[in-house]
Amino acid sequence: MCVYQDECKSIGKINDIAFSIQCYDNQIEEVLPSPTELLATVEEITTVEGAGAWTDIRNMKVLSLYDFENGLWIRNNNQAEIGIYTKYYKPVNNLC
Repeated sequence: MCVYQDECKSIGKINDIAFSIQCYDNQIEEVLPSPTELLATVEEITTVEGAGAWTDIRNMKVLSLYDFENGLWIRNNNQAEIGIYTKYYKPVNNLC
């Protein structure tokens, strides 16, 4: 499957199920980390609130650009067939 290059290493949730987009050109050399673990790690490191900050968000995406520090996209309406995502800028957390 092909994706836009800037989407590589992005993480998020679709209907409360974690996903990650991992891109590679050749054979995978190591075991890919669990999307759930990746999401939890990024959540803990990049949010001021820490672990659990994204628990109530069902549909979201965090781009890997700028070390996941560029905010996140959250779907406004979880019921609509076509969701509209809004970008939320987050407070700077200088732990990274």
